[in-house]
Amino acid sequence: MILYAVAAFLFFMITFISTRERIKPIAKERTNIKNDLKDISRNVPWILLFIVTILFILFVCIKLSVTAHYFKYYIGEQVVPWLTQIINFFREYLLNPIYGLFGKQETVLLEETHKFGFDMLASAFNTVGQAFSLIGVMLIPYFTKINGRKNALTILFVIALICTGSYFFFKPHNLVWIFLMQVFGSVTGGPISTLLWVMYADAADYSEWKTGRRATGLVYSASIMSNKLGWAIGSAIAGGILYLTGFVANVVQNINVLNGLKSMMSIIPVAAGCIALTLLLFFYKLDEPTMKKIKEELDERRKASGVEVS
Repeated sequence: MILYAVAAFLFFMITFISTRERIKPIAKERTNIKNDLKDISRNVPWILLFIVTILFILFVCIKLSVTAHYFKYYIGEQVVPWLTQIINFFREYLLNPIYGLFGKQETVLLEETHKFGFDMLASAFNTVGQAFSLIGVMLIPYFTKINGRKNALTILFVIALICTGSYFFFKPHNLVWIFLMQVFGSVTGGPISTLLWVMYADAADYSEWKTGRRATGLVYSASIMSNKLGWAIGSAIAGGILYLTGFVANVVQNINVLNGLKSMMSIIPVAAGCIALTLLLFFYKLDEPTMKKIKEELDERRKASGVEVS
């Protein structure tokens, strides 16, 4: 936790120091919380993003809530030659040289017949997901530059939904496919949250364009509630399904529980994601041409008010 705290402090400081304020508010602009709340309640793009964020968190949360259960009760212990080779490679060529520098005993290489328990498999599965999510986030600027934010989000979401839905058809011995879909699903699904927060800025611009008042702080702070709601509802759904299927911890599970675990890893998150995608495709209108028009008109207003536009 100390290492995480130090890393977080350093990255926050880099963020604060390197961030440049590009949106200058109009100096004479004065608003109150009553008008701001009225504006946000009429901001259709923001309302849509709020709902989509809840559904996306459901998409993520339900799957995460049962990942360990999925590997413990459905996948089970397995001999995984390719995972054994990867771990031995890192132990032999990375860890052992480091240990040698400090005079410590070298790590023991795993045998080819080594059985991995659910804890190791679930840990590797989640680690792969986190790593490739970060890669996906780093590629977002290039992808959105080519496709635009709304189109980029749509394309990534479709691929992530396909990857997630595929888990329903996998058998316990299909570990290669399970991990491959985690790779593709994470590199496409990881950046979705980032794109949603970027699109909230578009909703703030839209509100200013429509009302003449800017309330970026309220737009983002109110949006945080969608994350809290999504995690709360998602966890409740996962727990409720486990209860309804007759789940009992640390025993051999019946077919209803196993089907429930497969469904929570696949078709149930996909259902939430499909609703979110439908809302974006058919009702969210802030595409690139619209935002270009809004930005140009807002820049003209700021220039007219004597505010420097960067």
